[in-house]
Formats: sequence, C-alpha cells, structure tokens
Amino acid sequence: MRISVDRDKCCGFGTCTVIAPALFDLRADDNLAYPLIDEPGVEHGEVAREAAGQCPTEAIVITD
Repeated sequence: MRISVDRDKCCGFGTCTVIAPALFDLRADDNLAYPLIDEPGVEHGEVAREAAGQCPTEAIVITD
C-alpha cells in the first residue's frame, strides 16, 4: 500500500490527523497534510482507508 496526498486538493482540515495520527501530520509552513509513512504496512490499511474516506476534499490517495 502507498499513501499520497494531493496538495492541490488538500485544504488542511486535519481530519486525517485525528483519524490516523501515526500516518498523517500537517505541515507548519502551509498547513497541508502529508503522510508520515509513504508505504505503511498492512496493519495500517484499515485506518489509512478510513482517513481517505473521511477526507472532505478527497485529497488522500491510497494505492495497493
């Protein structure tokens, strides 16, 4: 699995950081989300998909 954040779509709501704080954080300079782990293990799959599904701008992309 690979996680990426589309910086053109992200508005910095921080929903992903609440749902999956081990996987996402907000940059201090632009307040946009970024993945802390680009290729998390399968143990993070469920929470990563939940964060992607709850992202209000659909900025999180999960690929298998």
